[in-house]
Amino acid sequence: MRAARSVAGLTMSSPALPVVEEADPGFERSISVATASAALDTDHSTIRKMLRAGEVSGHRIGTGKIRGGVRIYAWSIRAYQERNAIGGSPEPRNAPTRPRRRSLQQTEAAAYLRKVGVLPQDRG
Repeated sequence: MRAARSVAGLTMSSPALPVVEEADPGFERSISVATASAALDTDHSTIRKMLRAGEVSGHRIGTGKIRGGVRIYAWSIRAYQERNAIGGSPEPRNAPTRPRRRSLQQTEAAAYLRKVGVLPQDRG
């Protein structure tokens, strides 16, 4: 019988996976594809398909010719589980949202649209 373990807030039942302490709250914790596949009890190729389809979020490690693979944001795994929950859940939690990053062009375009009255003015 395998013992349940918790990695980045995800409960898994693989004895080979290490227990990882929570990181700084401002830091977006990321996990390997193998850890994500163990958390969802699925194959690593399914996690990669989910990543390409935008069902989970992640990032690449390394640049150029030296690549270290892909990491999945732990919050996106939790959000995926909550979006696809079946049956009664004791208490639905609000999934953390990833902060939106806007480019300079988007910020300037929004300012122009506010100036001409297309978008409402910011309250503040």
